[in-house]
Amino acid sequence: MSEVNSKITFQLDGMEYPIDLADLTNREADTVCHHAKVAGMIQLSNELMAGSVAAIVALTGLAMKRAGQSPDYEKLWDLPTGAIQVADDKNPPEAGTQGAPGSPSSPESTESNPGTCTTSDLPSSEQ
Repeated sequence: MSEVNSKITFQLDGMEYPIDLADLTNREADTVCHHAKVAGMIQLSNELMAGSVAAIVALTGLAMKRAGQSPDYEKLWDLPTGAIQVADDKNPPEAGTQGAPGSPSSPESTESNPGTCTTSDLPSSEQ
């Protein structure tokens, strides 16, 4: 099983928002887990690897906050799927995708939270 690199960059509207998951404070970790609807950081990493929209939105908001912006989570949730690009050192983003670092192309890896939509649950528009 591949692991999520702790250094991740979220790209949105031409801006890059880097974050290191290893450097989260307890408050930040709790806030992100609350927004991502997960119980802890291990589950958050699993959700991120599976391409969970909730994990991507939650971490993007935190990365934006650390960059000095005031993220509007409602606006982040209302963005089109694929508007937020996710990359790490090992997995640069592919054009037009909203994959997570280490996410597989097939659903053989970690299971996501029941009720949590992942980008792999969505139909492809390239057919």
